[in-house]
Amino acid sequence: MTFSAVESTATTGRTAAETTSPITYPATITAGATLVCIVRATAAGAIGWPAGWNELVEDASDGADDVTAIAWRKAVGNEDGTTFDVTHGSRKCAAIVYSITGATDPTVTPPQLSTVAVGASQTPDPTTCTPTGGAKDYLWLWLG
Repeated sequence: MTFSAVESTATTGRTAAETTSPITYPATITAGATLVCIVRATAAGAIGWPAGWNELVEDASDGADDVTAIAWRKAVGNEDGTTFDVTHGSRKCAAIVYSITGATDPTVTPPQLSTVAVGASQTPDPTTCTPTGGAKDYLWLWLG
């Protein structure tokens, strides 16, 4: 039995004020992997994803003039180290992309999230997530 695992990650930091940012894919991506991306832009306004990306959540309720969004897509297998563009308000942004292997096909069972927790804390704690897939092994990612 194959268990879900993070195959690779890539981070992107954009320091210029721009409305379109190239986000880097991880250097190693297996065809069929689940790709999960979190983007935080330092300007209010929606984050726009390219075709094939499916947004799970977008939130700007933390009191800052920022917006955070998480999206997923199923890897084709030719993405290794290339980039894709996201759009956002004209400011800086940061992103991380995870390539996850061994997961259920995301087009059948997309990744799931807990309710977004917002606040300022030295010890942040996510809310509860009860997956719809029942009892089995899961890969949990805590993003904060």
